Amino acid sequence: MNATLLSTERSADHIRALVCGLPFPKRMQRQILMLRAYIDDSGSNGQSPFYVLAGFVATVPAWECFSNEWQAVLEMPPALEYVKASEAHRLRDQFFRTTPEDRGKRLDLLGEITRKHVIAGAGVAIRQEAYNRIIRGNVNRRFDNPYFICFVGIIDLLMQYTSDLGFKDTLDFVFDEQTIDSKVRPLFDLYKKWPWKYADRMGTLDFRSDKKVLPLQAADLVAWTARRQLIHIADSTTRELQIGPHPKTIINIFGDIELQAIHDQGMRQRLGN
Repeated sequence: MNATLLSTERSADHIRALVCGLPFPKRMQRQILMLRAYIDDSGSNGQSPFYVLAGFVATVPAWECFSNEWQAVLEMPPALEYVKASEAHRLRDQFFRTTPEDRGKRLDLLGEITRKHVIAGAGVAIRQEAYNRIIRGNVNRRFDNPYFICFVGIIDLLMQYTSDLGFKDTLDFVFDEQTIDSKVRPLFDLYKKWPWKYADRMGTLDFRSDKKVLPLQAADLVAWTARRQLIHIADSTTRELQIGPHPKTIINIFGDIELQAIHDQGMRQRLGN
């Protein structure tokens, strides 16, 4: 069986296990309401002005439809095993047999699929220069990485965003695989226990490969494109970006003020105040 389809089946089995004890009407309603966010990063090499975590949230049935349609576009000639923004931009690896015109058409189709099925797009961005100046060297070395701030920030943003849209059910999170997964999971578990208004809506956390899990490929495209758009934005704010053919995406930009507040809070905790 295709690895991508196998991954989708396993995700569906997880959802079925959660609702199998409910009567049919409630079972169907619960599946329709269950939310899942897929999130990827861009700028992790430290060479870009921004580090970004971004992605999309949709219901489980919507992601299933999305994955079927996305796979069909991947299989268009010349067939691709996966889509990665950096490879598409440079026409290399999976895109080495693709012309710029065909690349544009395929990415437009993928953007239309995303726009049709997702509820919302969101992301968190950190200015690398500000992070290096304010945070780097002033926190525990194990967590001295902009990923951790973005990780908590994107969870907070998506929990608030989906609540504002009227969703009350749990939200599961799937991030692209990272070498720091083992450090992030305890942070997620701690955040679930924290006494904040959305703690009871936080679902599960998983890490998967963006070469195998199709919604993560959409997250990769939006994170990469958002990072390149943000280079031309001077202020620190929350703004809505129209990112190519993708849905409008809410981006929280962390600059000096936000990072200084994080730094000061950490120092107060160190001093026991």
